[in-house]
Amino acid sequence: MDAKGFSFDITQKAALLRSLADHRYDWSQVASGQILLLGMGSSHFANDTVTRLLNRDSLTTRALLASIEKLPQLGTDTIVIAVSAGGTSVETLAALGQVPQGTHRIGLTNRPESAIASHVDTVMELRAGVETGGVASLTYLATLVSLLQLVDVRTGSNYCSHLNAAADAIDDIVARQDEWLPAFRAAAIGEATTYFAAPLERLASAQQSALMLREGPRHAAAAAETGDWSHIDVYLTKTYDYRLVVLAGSVWESQMLEWTTKRASTVIAIGADVPGAALNLRYRNDDNAVVRLLAETTFAELLAAAMWREQ
Repeated sequence: MDAKGFSFDITQKAALLRSLADHRYDWSQVASGQILLLGMGSSHFANDTVTRLLNRDSLTTRALLASIEKLPQLGTDTIVIAVSAGGTSVETLAALGQVPQGTHRIGLTNRPESAIASHVDTVMELRAGVETGGVASLTYLATLVSLLQLVDVRTGSNYCSHLNAAADAIDDIVARQDEWLPAFRAAAIGEATTYFAAPLERLASAQQSALMLREGPRHAAAAAETGDWSHIDVYLTKTYDYRLVVLAGSVWESQMLEWTTKRASTVIAIGADVPGAALNLRYRNDDNAVVRLLAETTFAELLAAAMWREQ
């Protein structure tokens, strides 16, 4: 892992999105049937996100951490999609070993020559390019895009029509980092943990943002779903200097903000102007839900990169 390489990778995110806007992953073999998505870490974050999109009409998809002790019984029409950016996640390879013969297995990876190739029937390349920092930034983004294309194929939706708008958003965030990064760092980073909250539809953004702070600068960070925050994290606001980054858009924000205001917690909002926030960070096209999903983690990535380079 390399801090300078990670910083460089972040600057390549917009170009990656534009290149993927012109690429079509071949999901024709998954046009029907049940789907089981397997992965770990950032791969699971992305899997979990698209599962909710695929299940909006009917329950056809499950996303499981590949570390599960025993896979559920799979129907004859189930297709297993195992996501591993590097293609060597031991938990994912082990889970594939549990898949019964005759069940079609697809490996979604950035390294089609890796170990996962011998565990699946079909290998699909993420096309994220070289990730010089060794952190799942470009591969996380490519995983989201590839799986959003799957959603488009299965549901007739058009999520991937927003990729260029998301690229414009990332360009805007990166270009203006000297303006917002110092204030973001001062507000979000204290002596204790930095917390992220996002609506369920974009919980992956909170999870990925927290992971970036843990993986790079080794700063304590955690994620919660905005509505669930009032049931699992609210207690912490009473104990110490609580710093919360809100990835805006949940209908349950007002409930959360009642507690953070009452207890004088520091709130930073990304993607909207949130009442009572110490800092509101806006960016181009931030009223678009798909753009938010693909772009908003860039704030935490740039923060993590800056902190990491100084170590």
